[in-house]
Amino acid sequence: MLSQDRAFLIKVCITNAGILGFVSMLTLALHSKLHVFFALLALTAGSASIAIADVTIDACVAQNSIANPSLAADIQSLCGLCSSIGSLLGFSISGILIHAIGSQVIF
Repeated sequence: MLSQDRAFLIKVCITNAGILGFVSMLTLALHSKLHVFFALLALTAGSASIAIADVTIDACVAQNSIANPSLAADIQSLCGLCSSIGSLLGFSISGILIHAIGSQVIF
């Protein structure tokens, strides 16, 4: 399993990725006359934050798969299932919001 130092670094990495994504998306939401370059930078930072968190979790899954080879397939399947459910929920909620509020208010 993970040592305490490594587990702390993983928590810090995921927390920092979440803060980066939150700040970049909040910047896009609050500034209506944002320059195109800064809007593109904020979108890139938001995508990078998701990628950082995803790679960190994948590394944890790979390390646990090496430590427990008999459970490797189950761990990876569970990780894929959770990712898919989260994506479906996010897309469903955004679709409901766009239908209820309208695309002009959201975008």
